[in-house]
Amino acid sequence: RSIMGALTMDATDVDGVLKKLDPYYANSTQEQPQNMQAQFTYNFETKSQILDLNNIHFEMGAGSIDGSFKMSFTSPHQSEFSLTADNVNIKRLSQLGKALFPSLPSQSFFSIDLIKQLTINGKLAGTHLHFNNNLQIDNLTLNVVGQNGIVQIAPLSVTAYGGTHNITINLDVINKEQPFIQLTEQADQIDIE
Repeated sequence: RSIMGALTMDATDVDGVLKKLDPYYANSTQEQPQNMQAQFTYNFETKSQILDLNNIHFEMGAGSIDGSFKMSFTSPHQSEFSLTADNVNIKRLSQLGKALFPSLPSQSFFSIDLIKQLTINGKLAGTHLHFNNNLQIDNLTLNVVGQNGIVQIAPLSVTAYGGTHNITINLDVINKEQPFIQLTEQADQIDIE
C-alpha cells in the first residue's frame, strides 16, 4: 500500500513561528521579518518503508529550495536527494529547524551507527547562500556518495571571497578506531580581510 498526497504551507511569518516555538528567541529583540511557504508531494510505501518527497518547493524570504528527497526507514538505510538552492540564509534555516525539532539533536540524527548502515547518493547546487553576513557563498556544487560507513563529498566546489575553493571530504567510520575525516582544499585568488 501507498500513502500519497500533497502538502502546502501558505506564506507564514518566520519570526512569529520562532517566537512561539523557541523560548530563547521569544525573549530576544532580534527581528528579521521573512515569510516562508512550501509545497511538495509525497509518497510513502508502507511495505518497504520508503518515503519519497518529490517536487519540493520551499521559499523563505527571497530565497528558495527546490528538488526531491527519498529515504528508506528500514535497515540498511538508503537516501537519495537532488536539491538546488538560491539566496538562502543558512543560519535562519538552522534556527527554524532547531525550533521545530528541539528534541532531535543533530548528533543523534546523524549518528555513527546510522552512517555505518547508510547508502547515500545526492547532489546539491546553490547560488547566493549566506550565513548571516559572515559567510557569503556565490556558487556551491557538491556530490555525496556513501556506503558501508565511508562517505565522500566530492567534488565540492565553492566560489566565495573573490576566488574558488575545490574541496574533497572523506568520512570513514569503519576502518579506524575513531571516526576519521580527511579534508583536502585547493584555494585560488581568495581575499579574506
